[in-house]
Amino acid sequence: MKKVVFIVVLLVLVLSLPVCAEERIEIIHSEIARIASALKGEYALGKPVIIGELTIIPVVKTNVLSFGSDKSSSFQMIFGGISLEPVAILVIKDGKFQIYNIGEPDAGVGEIFETLPGLLPQTQTLSEDAKQELIKKGRESLQKKDFEKAKKIFEDLLENNPELADAHALLGQALGELAQSTADLNKKIQYGMEAFREFARALEIEPDNPYALVARGYARLMVPPPLGGVDAAIEDFNLVINSHPEFIDAYIGLAKAYSKKGDQNKAKEYFNKVLELDPENAQAIEGLSRVGE
Repeated sequence: MKKVVFIVVLLVLVLSLPVCAEERIEIIHSEIARIASALKGEYALGKPVIIGELTIIPVVKTNVLSFGSDKSSSFQMIFGGISLEPVAILVIKDGKFQIYNIGEPDAGVGEIFETLPGLLPQTQTLSEDAKQELIKKGRESLQKKDFEKAKKIFEDLLENNPELADAHALLGQALGELAQSTADLNKKIQYGMEAFREFARALEIEPDNPYALVARGYARLMVPPPLGGVDAAIEDFNLVINSHPEFIDAYIGLAKAYSKKGDQNKAKEYFNKVLELDPENAQAIEGLSRVGE
């Protein structure tokens, strides 16, 4: 029953029948157009409807039908050889968005809207929960080594939320990883300098931000003095454990730094500290096996 109600509502929206709060739609029309222009593939937005604090926008999949095509759907509409098939409803409230799939799950919809908050109307403010959810998505992209995607998520988030120290720090980490992975010398230098600028911005906002200090420490391990160097990296990692004694990445960084410096006993000490905090930590287990060789 709920699915039928959603579909009926969506069809009404797509057909652009009269809606409530029509005068308010004009205020956000240009911003919604930015979202529509960012859609990829065969997806498109219908006409937005404002009901109270909610902005509701239908999402349709468009297809060009060839002669004799047997593609059909119970809720598919055809206009001049173009089919419009409802796939989702985008609901925005207080700058926070949610996608509701209609009918068969459409995996592409989720991917298209993952970075949508950076395209939302600038007059709307993301809630704290929404900001943290985006930071979480960015971290997940970093863990999956999808550094371009992480960079995009953090850049979009920071465009209207420049006060987020964690986002600056993690953007710096993404840029640092891109610097390491590219073979283009110019891009390597560009990404590297941008990474250090993001670390600096994060530390201006929050001087003891652990993500910024750890990421800068790892970056310094890869860069010679005066911008980097092992001793500078060790200084950053120690700053973290002094204020965040259970921040595992800082201990891993210290272990790697001392190993690079040639002090294998110190490296073992810090790898073992990691295992005290996280007995199954793969980096520490692998690190100890290498130090023992």
